[in-house]
Amino acid sequence: LLGVTFSLDMGHPQITYYLALFCAILYGGYVLFSIKDKEIASLGKTTGLFALASLLALAPNTGKLYSDFEMAQFSLRGPSELTITPEGQTLNEPESGLDRDYAFMWSYGKIEMLTALIPNAYGGKSGGTVGQESNLYKELRRRGADVGSKVQTYTYWGDKPFTSGPNYFGAVVCFLMVFGLIQWKNRLKWFVLGGSVFLTLLAFGKNLAWFNNVMFDVLPMYNKFRTVEMALVIPAMGAVLLGFLGLIDFYKSLLPNPSRSNASAEQTTSINKALYLSLGLVGGLTLAVALVPSLFLSFQSPLDAQYNLPTWYYNALLEDRKAMAVADALRSLAFVGLTFGVLFAMNRYSKTKHAILGGLIALTKLVTVDLWSVNQRFLNEDNYTDVRPGQNYGPELADERILQDEELGYRVLNLNGTFSDNHTPYFHRAVGGYHPVKLRKTQDLIDFYMNREIQYVIQQLQDAQSIQNLGA
Repeated sequence: LLGVTFSLDMGHPQITYYLALFCAILYGGYVLFSIKDKEIASLGKTTGLFALASLLALAPNTGKLYSDFEMAQFSLRGPSELTITPEGQTLNEPESGLDRDYAFMWSYGKIEMLTALIPNAYGGKSGGTVGQESNLYKELRRRGADVGSKVQTYTYWGDKPFTSGPNYFGAVVCFLMVFGLIQWKNRLKWFVLGGSVFLTLLAFGKNLAWFNNVMFDVLPMYNKFRTVEMALVIPAMGAVLLGFLGLIDFYKSLLPNPSRSNASAEQTTSINKALYLSLGLVGGLTLAVALVPSLFLSFQSPLDAQYNLPTWYYNALLEDRKAMAVADALRSLAFVGLTFGVLFAMNRYSKTKHAILGGLIALTKLVTVDLWSVNQRFLNEDNYTDVRPGQNYGPELADERILQDEELGYRVLNLNGTFSDNHTPYFHRAVGGYHPVKLRKTQDLIDFYMNREIQYVIQQLQDAQSIQNLGA
């Protein structure tokens, strides 16, 4: 109740929508098992509480949700009045909802899911950096380039336009998830897994077109959302949930219980088998990537061609991408090995509650160090400055020249990202600017007329030999 209430209040309807899909799958499993076990009374009570909590969570957010719904009718998420596309193709009926290509622009790659376990398997973030030990840094220095302590380059090699970083679940969490699937005997675990897999398939977007094209048309209101890779928030939660439930079952098995003392040796063996199997699956995968990375990864992006990199530069970059993946594979293998070691020691040597507590504290530290150290790559002290917001919008030379004209009876056209730029509107009456809502009629005007005219202006500037040519 509180989670959904706060999620909607903070403006996260898309994440809440994914959570609702996950909960619907879990609830379906609960209904199935309740009917099968003839626990109808319990099912009725749980359903009533579930419905009441849902209504109470929605109640304080109805005004915000309705205003979003009302505004959506006039944005890209609403119907268009046009019967043709900008290319002149005829539409059978006015379109409603986002364009499929636009909605699926940020789709997660299927093999890119390795980043859940190995964060730098796909090079981290767009515009990442490599240090002095990298092949690219050494090659640049060898060729006489003046470089600092790091070189910013095209480390990310997936097919998304750009990314701020990978979806990393955590090596420790991934190991505990597999262990939980094996150790936790509750039948509901298959619905937790099924819900996580379903949301992962949604995150693949255009990379699993046969599935997601159907979901885009069938799921109610799903065509109102974009950046489908955000669905991976829920599988990450599912991984934590499975790991936690497996740990609870493991913890209970370690506590002294006279009624099952005869079964303790058999139970220890069973848990060890689950640990070894988890180590083989998760640790084996990380070891394979570390030893033979090219078996899983190509390190080449379909977007690399647009950078027009020299051959020597590109070859060095490919080697650095591979080195980043191998280094993080070894890192993840170390965390998997340590997690296995802690659980194995707890299962074999823990005889008191204090020893068990010590093992759980060690696991907590492992999870924290694992996730914190990766998070620090993307959010660290470099992201925090003492600069006031207004100082971030200092005028450039072009702005200063324009502001010298006292007769501002015109608009300023920035040809570098006209409708994705908010620097120009900060200083001038601009043609363009950016707002994520994108009103439908305005966007239709941009697509049908303004983009074409802007491209014409750019072409004229590129072809012109002199100022006089521009006048023509």
